[in-house]
Amino acid sequence: MRSLIEERVHRGSRANTLYFGCRSESKDQHYREQWRTLSDSSRLVYRTAFSRDNPEGVKRTYVQDRILEDAEQIWRLVDVEKAWIYISGSSNKMPLAVKESIAKAAQKYGGLDEEKSKDYIKDLVKQGRLLEECWS
Repeated sequence: MRSLIEERVHRGSRANTLYFGCRSESKDQHYREQWRTLSDSSRLVYRTAFSRDNPEGVKRTYVQDRILEDAEQIWRLVDVEKAWIYISGSSNKMPLAVKESIAKAAQKYGGLDEEKSKDYIKDLVKQGRLLEECWS
């Protein structure tokens, strides 16, 4: 993700959004200063989710939660602006949860029913606009 964003910024793009999730803000956010600098200069929208920073008993926050919070913006980026989506990280539940959150944005703001929103996600994959680099 870092090299992809660096390349886009180098080419002059200001239309960059990064949803970054990890367990701990202080332990796992290796490029924090770079992302904040790009965000402060309006070259990156930077949204974070730190799943283990909340106190015990408080619901954990994941990237898919942030995507749902921003569902209207996500729909505009994906459908209107034809944004590309790159999913990178654990191959556990995260990739599917992220795609489900995008599908929910398509339902709420695109007026698609559940089945058509799933097809929409499949079409993004077929078009090469949704790519995954995930590992276990």
